[in-house]
Amino acid sequence: MIHITVSPKKLQLRIKGHADYAEPGKDIICASVSYAFYNLCQVMTDYTELGLLCKAPKMKDCSGNSFIEVIPKKEYEKNVQIVFSVIARGLEVLATNYPEFVDFRLLEY
Repeated sequence: MIHITVSPKKLQLRIKGHADYAEPGKDIICASVSYAFYNLCQVMTDYTELGLLCKAPKMKDCSGNSFIEVIPKKEYEKNVQIVFSVIARGLEVLATNYPEFVDFRLLEY
């Protein structure tokens, strides 16, 4: 099972585990979660280059254990929160549709 924890307040996303929905390379659940994570990482990298973040995001991507945390500049905090919220909502919908494979937790706002 994939365990996803999102903290919109701290702007953190943590993903642990594997879905085991299908064999590696054919697992649509893992692919969906990976897509959302890589998309968020790329947008935050772009935001760093645009000067919207205080520093480069903390990122970790290991098989079955991924993490990202960002610290936006005050004037861009809402923009970054919106991106996190969109990604979080997509992962929440995935968990709703595949509850036996994805556990989703949204922490405090």
